Parts: sequence; C-alpha cells; structure tokens
Amino acid sequence: MIDTAKEQALRLYGRKIRILAGDRGYRGQKMSGATKIIIPDVPKASDSAYMKARKHEMFRKRAGIEPVIGHCKSDRRLGRNFYKGLFGDSINVMLAAAAYNLKRAMRLLLCLFRWGLMRLMTEGIRPVVTCNAGICARERSFQGSTS
Repeated sequence: MIDTAKEQALRLYGRKIRILAGDRGYRGQKMSGATKIIIPDVPKASDSAYMKARKHEMFRKRAGIEPVIGHCKSDRRLGRNFYKGLFGDSINVMLAAAAYNLKRAMRLLLCLFRWGLMRLMTEGIRPVVTCNAGICARERSFQGSTS
C-alpha cells in the first residue's frame, strides 16, 4: 500500500518521498525502500530542538488533514462508493472534493459580503435597495389573487 502511494506521488509530483509521516495507529515497517516512515512519539533526547520542531510541524500538518477526511466521509458521502470501478472511485473523490471546495468558497464570499456591508454601514453609507424580493413576491401574489 505504501509502495503504490509512493509510485503515485512520484508520477504526480515528479519527486520521491524521503520522509513519510504516519499516524499513531500505524504499525509495520520503519523503512520502505529509501523512504523513512515516522510516527508521532515522545521525542528522543538526542534530537535537537530544530528536529523536534520539524517533527512537531509535520505531525501537526497531518493532524489538520484528518478532520477534513472525516467530514468528507460523513458529509460528502465518501463513506461508500456509489460508482463502479477505478474510474468511479476517482469520480467519487473528485465530486466530494469539489463540493467541499465549493462550500468553502461560498463561505468566504459570504464573509466578504458581510464585511463589505458592515463597512458601508459604519461609514454611514446606506446601500440602495431597489426591490426586496420577498415584498415584491407578496405584492404579485396579492395582486394576482384579487383580479
């Protein structure tokens, strides 16, 4: 499994993985070819402060990815594959990733819109509202029911 992932990384990124960070549940080989596999553990006394900080940073990156994968499994239907074959596997993952990224982009746009609106309000400039969709819809339905 690790060897196939290393081959894929080499094919996609064009460089070999020298150090691979696993999680605490990983048990197995410490080396895979030229790749060193490390798991989080109590730092060695012989490690320098730089090495301790570097390992800490590497494991923090991995720990930041795990919740994203968990949310995609539960919220974006990645717990079960609904498409057939290897091509279906890739389509399923790509659709889940696109939905996740789209939701993040929409959240960012909403925050930017709220920030801009609050900035306009604090400067004393009121945005011009030409038509409130809810009021217009009620007026049309009211007018339509009387005639």
